[in-house]
Amino acid sequence: MSRDYIEHGLPWGWTRGRVMHAIRDPDTNVVLVEAQGTVAGFGIMSYRDEEAHLLLLAVRPECRRQGIASAILAWLEQAARAAGAVRIRVEARWHNDAARSFYSEHGYHERAIGKGMYGAAVDGVLLEKWLRVEG
Repeated sequence: MSRDYIEHGLPWGWTRGRVMHAIRDPDTNVVLVEAQGTVAGFGIMSYRDEEAHLLLLAVRPECRRQGIASAILAWLEQAARAAGAVRIRVEARWHNDAARSFYSEHGYHERAIGKGMYGAAVDGVLLEKWLRVEG
């Protein structure tokens, strides 16, 4: 799914081995949603000190607009809060209006443009969301 829906047109970075490493990593959460016997969507978030990094979030096209990505993001944000994170960061391609709108609707703010972030010809945008830490 990462290769087809996130990394399309780029060198494949999230290989099966890298995903398996993320699953085994105690500082990373991997969540997936299954629908009708197939993976409908997934998310991967890592944690470092007081910061979380949303590495991947994808939903199959035929399963979109059903709240799956929002549910995955909400679960990962709750896990980040429980882990003591005060901020979540994520990147998206500059021209991915759907992703940028999705994150904006969920309280993420665009912080910077990353020229050539995804290879020389593909710019990105850095987004972040500050979490309210109780106590």
